[in-house]
Amino acid sequence: MIRKMIVPLFVLAVVAATIVYYKATTRSRNLVLTGIVTTNDVILSSQIQGQLAQLLVKEGDAVKAGQLVAVIEPEELRADKAFYAHAEEGAAAQVQEAEGSLKTRSIPCG
Repeated sequence: MIRKMIVPLFVLAVVAATIVYYKATTRSRNLVLTGIVTTNDVILSSQIQGQLAQLLVKEGDAVKAGQLVAVIEPEELRADKAFYAHAEEGAAAQVQEAEGSLKTRSIPCG
């Protein structure tokens, strides 16, 4: 009688182990859906900072890719360009000074 119970219990244990193994090793597959995305709000930003000189569209206007929407104040951009050019000159002068300092130093041998 015990022998008759061992075989079904063994089969049941193998089936349970197989189910647990299958659940543990199978990965969920990505669900691919198709459709249309619609939106009412679009956030617009520029790649550089600055004060707007002109805003060429109004809220609610339809715009196309690549369309000019606003103009940034050119004087502010010129001032930034001059600042960075001056900073570049200063850094180049520091590099030349450091190189000159290295050339004039002599390292004693021995």
